[in-house]
Amino acid sequence: MFYLDLFAALNRRVDYVLIGGLAISLHGIERATMDIDVTVAMTPDNLSALVEMARELGMTPVLPVALENLSDLDQLAQWHRERNLQAFALRAPGLSGVTLDVLLYPPVDYAQIRGRAVTFLAGDIPVVGASIDDLIALKQIIGRPIDLADIEQPQTLEGILSMPFDRSNRTYHVSDDRLRVFRALSPEDKLRWVEQLATFLRLVQPAKGAAAGKAGLSHETGSLNEWHGCQS
Repeated sequence: MFYLDLFAALNRRVDYVLIGGLAISLHGIERATMDIDVTVAMTPDNLSALVEMARELGMTPVLPVALENLSDLDQLAQWHRERNLQAFALRAPGLSGVTLDVLLYPPVDYAQIRGRAVTFLAGDIPVVGASIDDLIALKQIIGRPIDLADIEQPQTLEGILSMPFDRSNRTYHVSDDRLRVFRALSPEDKLRWVEQLATFLRLVQPAKGAAAGKAGLSHETGSLNEWHGCQS
């Protein structure tokens, strides 16, 4: 299972915090997310450790740059200023390769996110995840429709987790039985559930890739287009 391998490798080498949809899933709210989002301590040693972890797992940059650039703080800062680089995406090998999005410049201070983080135990592998409050703050600041949908009425993820099973008062539309089953899973089984769903979604994506690309719906295509657009 790649997700467990990834977190085992992160824990051996990297100071990180899991954010985004997978973190929300570990808190008990199923999200059909195809990517893994983390933020990391922006120090030379930590970024070098992240590069070594990527090599260990055979991960390569989505953008047309060298993997070694991920450990070059000056280069990253220049791209952040001049090309609005916010995240560095790494893709695992294979047809259904996982994308690890490394948020380099989070809108909330990393040390604070790390200090409030929650550790989930997936079998014997710790997964360091952002707190509910920090996930809400990140989503409010980033403000994409999917992020705002996560925290609209009842406003907080705590509310979603504690709400009764009454379809009339929630905006997260899955069956009551599925919601109950997912909440009851162990962290390891939540990771397996989300990884299997993400693998399926990535495998069926090529069938609709052309239409998605034309509509600007592809995360990777959008990132590359923005990057190339900034090169002129």
